[in-house]
Amino acid sequence: IMDSACAAMGGHGEMGKSEGAKNCTLDCVKMGSKFVLYDAGSKTTYQLDDQSKPQPLAGERVVVTAAAGGVGTALLQLLAPRKAQILALVGSERKIALCRELGAPHVALYASAGAAIDGAFGGRADVVIDAIGGATFRALWGRLAPGGRYVLYGFAAASGRRGVAKLRALRELAAMGLLVPYSVIQSCRSLIGFNLSLLPD
Repeated sequence: IMDSACAAMGGHGEMGKSEGAKNCTLDCVKMGSKFVLYDAGSKTTYQLDDQSKPQPLAGERVVVTAAAGGVGTALLQLLAPRKAQILALVGSERKIALCRELGAPHVALYASAGAAIDGAFGGRADVVIDAIGGATFRALWGRLAPGGRYVLYGFAAASGRRGVAKLRALRELAAMGLLVPYSVIQSCRSLIGFNLSLLPD
């Protein structure tokens, strides 16, 4: 998100200001510019409907796993009006139409998640909201952009037909790999996890 004046010039750098992108945008809006979503790749500008305050997540590249599930469908309905760029990941072809109906312009199966992120987002995501974990976590964590946020709230990868499959859970846990705190600091990425079943009423 930036202001229309800087977007017309091709970005903040072209304005010759050294005050930082956020301050540059706020200064330009005070002088009459509008908040816009600017796609540097295609040099396309989209004016935001809400000019009083840009919505949180507007313009950010957001990946939602288990997107056709209960939490996933709620997330799609919250993200779409906030002008987030959404990639919904699902486990079967029959779930794709539902995700599109709920506002996700990009929908893919887990097996093609990497190619979908390349095609939709240029290879990186700003936010991942993940209910799957396991090997899916490892693949998506590797695609999280510097400054990105990863929310891990489930471990559906460990589920079998009769609940948690212990052997499968061990395999998927191992597939997640080890996360070294220093690497998180160096890349300015954050990981937050919570268990829905343990949240207080």
